[in-house]
Amino acid sequence: MGSARREQLLVVAVLLTVALLAWVRAQPDSALERLDFPFWDAAQQKLLPELPPEEGITLVLVDDESLVRMGERWPLGRQSWGAFLDVVNVYQPSSVILDVWFETEAPTEEVDLAEEVLDRLEMTGLAEAPMGGAMVRWLDTVMMDKNADRRFVMSMAKSGPVVLGVACPSQDSDTLKTGSELVTPFLVPGDPASMAIQCSRPVGSIQALALGATGEAGLLARFDSDGVIRRYPFAFGTPQGPVAMLGTAAATLTFKDRSESLMKQAAEWAKHPPLLRYRRTGSFTTVRFSDVLEAPAGSEPLRKAFEGRAVLVGVSALGTEDARTTAIEADIPGMFVHANAFAALNTGDVLRTDPESQRLALWSAWLLLALLGLLNSRLSSGSMVVGVTTAALVGWTALALSRMSAGHAFAFSVLPLGVLAWSGTKLLYLYLQNQNARRQASETRKAFAHYLAPAVVEQLIENPDSLRLGGERKVITAFFSDIAGFTTISESMDPAELSELLNDALGGMTEIILDEGGTIDKYIGDAIVAMFGAPIAQPDHVDRSIRAAARCQEWLTAQQPRWTARGWPEIVNRIGLNTGPATVGNMGSAQRFDYTMLGDTVNLAARLEGANKAFGTLILIGPKTAEMATDQDNLRELDLLQVKGKTEGVRVFTHCTDADVRAQSEAALAAYRAQDWDKAVEAFTALGDDPTARIFLDRIPAMRANPPGEGWDGVYRLTTK
Repeated sequence: MGSARREQLLVVAVLLTVALLAWVRAQPDSALERLDFPFWDAAQQKLLPELPPEEGITLVLVDDESLVRMGERWPLGRQSWGAFLDVVNVYQPSSVILDVWFETEAPTEEVDLAEEVLDRLEMTGLAEAPMGGAMVRWLDTVMMDKNADRRFVMSMAKSGPVVLGVACPSQDSDTLKTGSELVTPFLVPGDPASMAIQCSRPVGSIQALALGATGEAGLLARFDSDGVIRRYPFAFGTPQGPVAMLGTAAATLTFKDRSESLMKQAAEWAKHPPLLRYRRTGSFTTVRFSDVLEAPAGSEPLRKAFEGRAVLVGVSALGTEDARTTAIEADIPGMFVHANAFAALNTGDVLRTDPESQRLALWSAWLLLALLGLLNSRLSSGSMVVGVTTAALVGWTALALSRMSAGHAFAFSVLPLGVLAWSGTKLLYLYLQNQNARRQASETRKAFAHYLAPAVVEQLIENPDSLRLGGERKVITAFFSDIAGFTTISESMDPAELSELLNDALGGMTEIILDEGGTIDKYIGDAIVAMFGAPIAQPDHVDRSIRAAARCQEWLTAQQPRWTARGWPEIVNRIGLNTGPATVGNMGSAQRFDYTMLGDTVNLAARLEGANKAFGTLILIGPKTAEMATDQDNLRELDLLQVKGKTEGVRVFTHCTDADVRAQSEAALAAYRAQDWDKAVEAFTALGDDPTARIFLDRIPAMRANPPGEGWDGVYRLTTK
């Protein structure tokens, strides 16, 4: 199966997986939804703008200091609640909301005793006596003062709206045996069956207190699986109808001009409880319970705190088991949750979790992931995948924050899960692919390390197509090197020493060729066949080849004393260079092939290597090589030469760094071609023991005896290889 096909199947598999994840995420309270909790919390804590304080509600805390001052324990006595309502009512709050419920009657020992005494007085007739009448009146006063529930009810009757709490205990709870069914439920419109939270038997305060209150509203807390309260139901379903939560009741009683719309909003949110946008505890006005009881009449601070506001009363004392953890704070009194719900209804600051909001996020995630998958399928490096993944996650986070700022609890986790699944799979795929590439690269290095320069090998690894079977037409410089008289040398040396000498000589020249970027084509006995300009194109391949030839000769000369000291013969190495078009590539079969060069350019380079003998030179350079060389000053033209097998003569050169020799040779060659033999002899003689000059001096007598005459082309025809 092809690589593209595999990647297409990979994209489809990942997208189907993410579609399944999205479907699972859409289910309420799913494990995937829980993955959104940390993001939602972090967004509220650090990323979303902090909400302003809520001025419509004041929280009254029954804290440890209040209990100490009052000499009471929690739960408070009914007398304290009644006394509190009497004080607060003076300041005309919009409502008093008690985050508590009263499931049993208050203790009545003193009241019971007074009733028994009163009954005895009536039975004995003493109640009609003057002293008895005073006793009856005193007992009636005692019964009124000591009946805490009656006193509490009377305080509620004199107050503005008072709302008591409603619990929904589990079926095995003892509370079911002591509490009362709702008699004054604070109802909201709508179908109770549509509410997200259902309570088959809500339990409120005892009937005597419930009838004295304006209504009863829910205390229910909705904990997520990690124990954090993020959502608020606003209402819950009961057999009597949808019952409001404390925060809902407080808001509708406080903002009477909007009570109907707030009720409808609460009923709508109750179907899909939203996440609360929490305000910190410090942003609410708070008052200590004992401070209310101890305040002087007409207290201005209490007036500012209570007048026209909802007054929410709850416990914050340690050990009362009402500590709650929210998205932004831990271990805070539960009443702050209701206070935040009050603020949410007033301002609309919630994060909606309705299906439409979630569906939009899930579809956006799926479509973006599809685009990302198609993009990633074209990426070929791990860094690019990581970069695209990071960009996608940053962009998705920005989109999520934007949606949350607009009031939607964004389903954040699906895209990161999909992105990480896809990117992880893609990175694994690239890793395995790179492992294979590294293995191939290692094999390529091993195969070519002895023939190519390291830089050339690395380029071949990056472009392995250049190693496919077949050739291409390229302009190159062919390099042929051969040791003169090697047959004689081999006959005079021990085979082991001969091998050592040959490896030493060829090894040193090979290092130079590779250092100049050349490619070793092959070794033929004592000969080195190499090329410059292939397989990797080199604009300066001509200069590289000339430098390599000159360096090889210098190196061989430098090694000669060492070899002589060992009793080895002198090594004379001839080099031929020629530049031109050639067919280069892997020649052979699919099972075994060599990277080599073919063509007339290559054949002429081989002939030039042998033609060094005709000029007494060690380096012979073809015409195109000389023409393309950057440093023309180091080239000395030797002759017009027609090698065996060719029909035309070509200008040949050698490498020469002596400017005087080059100038004298140029003058001698000009006289020679002009058939001015005397001048030519004089000029060549001036070159001293120059090998090429001696060869021309040996050639001139024959030319003088048999002048070539008019129309001579000046070509020297070589009849041997």
